[in-house]
Amino acid sequence: MTLEAASVGKAFHLRDVLADPQGPLPHVLLRLWVAVGGSGDLSLRIWAVTGGVIGLALAALAFRAALPRAATLGTWLLALSPFHIWYSQEVRNYAFLIAASAVVLWTLVRALDRSTPGRWIAHGASLLALLLCNLSGGVLLPAIGLFLLLDRRDRLLSWALVAAAAVAAVSPWLVVELSGHVEWATVTGAGGEAVRGNLTFHPGALPFTYATFLGGFGLGPPLRALHGGFRWSLFAPHLPWLLLGAAGSAAAVIAAARGLGEPRLRLVFWWAFLPAIGIAAVAILGLKAYNPRYLAVSQPVFLLLLAEGIRRIGARRAVWGAAVAAGLLVPMGVGWANQTFDPRYGREDYRGAAEWLDRRARPDDLILQEGVVGVLTRYYHGPGEVTAYFPVFFNEAEGGRVRFDSLVAGRSRVWWVGSRLWYADPEEKVLGWLSEAGRPLASWDHGGVAVRGFQLPARGSAP
Repeated sequence: MTLEAASVGKAFHLRDVLADPQGPLPHVLLRLWVAVGGSGDLSLRIWAVTGGVIGLALAALAFRAALPRAATLGTWLLALSPFHIWYSQEVRNYAFLIAASAVVLWTLVRALDRSTPGRWIAHGASLLALLLCNLSGGVLLPAIGLFLLLDRRDRLLSWALVAAAAVAAVSPWLVVELSGHVEWATVTGAGGEAVRGNLTFHPGALPFTYATFLGGFGLGPPLRALHGGFRWSLFAPHLPWLLLGAAGSAAAVIAAARGLGEPRLRLVFWWAFLPAIGIAAVAILGLKAYNPRYLAVSQPVFLLLLAEGIRRIGARRAVWGAAVAAGLLVPMGVGWANQTFDPRYGREDYRGAAEWLDRRARPDDLILQEGVVGVLTRYYHGPGEVTAYFPVFFNEAEGGRVRFDSLVAGRSRVWWVGSRLWYADPEEKVLGWLSEAGRPLASWDHGGVAVRGFQLPARGSAP
């Protein structure tokens, strides 16, 4: 989807970039990057790593301006963060969103220290860059505004003017995207259950978000298991690391909260926690499903808050500060190891699935991909037609069965490809229909991607 939004491999059209909800700025930068380095996997990964490294440097600068005594430790926590490492390897926009949030923090602190037109213009430009990286960056605006209202009313008007200018600059894109998500809110899945809306949100998502901030996507149950619904039994095998991380985080946050008499620390608290309420509200209203990555703008500052708590504990008793630090570093290490070495947590292996299909598919085969276009075809160059189905597939009166029958009509073999991320058919209706229509062939599972083959009967014969 990122390559499509950046018009990689085709003529560049700015309207395509603006039509993407993930943010036009990173896609323009990617388009410039591939013009020099090409669009191979290595070049694209280097682009993501470059964004992560730049973001780390900018975060170090912002941390030094906001909480200088915790800045070094906070920078190390971000450098070791499995969450930040993940998005510094993934060809999406979140590494750049984190980098932009660091610039917003740095320019805000500078403008609060000395209010000059130049500093406020710089802050307004950073807010514009943040919104152009991803609309989810907008959740920072209420947090900053509330802090200024309660703590620095003398700076509120200046900030409101530059923030309003930034929002006005992105308003055409904002209107289009918000109206698009309202339309998506009406989509229902198999059985008529809403795909988006309050059914997708569980209160446990909020603490789990901060566990993700600490240990990345490898701390806790694998994502595929969570798609099946929130059950406490899923968390039982992971409780030692989750509890250790929770205890260390709670100790650090409580220690940091003792310094809430300092305005800078109050800003950090608002920044770290208030945006989560906004993202939860968006999910409850049905505008977008809840996901920790939409709070990426809070993740570096949350780690800075933990660093400040460790510093305060260590200043009173070094051994306790070291214990709290270890209580955070161990879950971080577990999360990094899981998402790096365990296929249940790592990146989806579409390349492996494509290679497997290359050896088995025939020219008249149908390859039916669940929920996403383009990921498989980037690597699959064999025979057969690749098509996809989405949640809207099930909106028809007959629940999608007529469309399914038309897709497979005349096919002797169908290969179904599903993954742990693109989960468009929670009741597995399509797999059930394929089982009814034919007999199973070979199957393949690895790295979160599953392939199932089916031999369909010849026309006029029974399954």
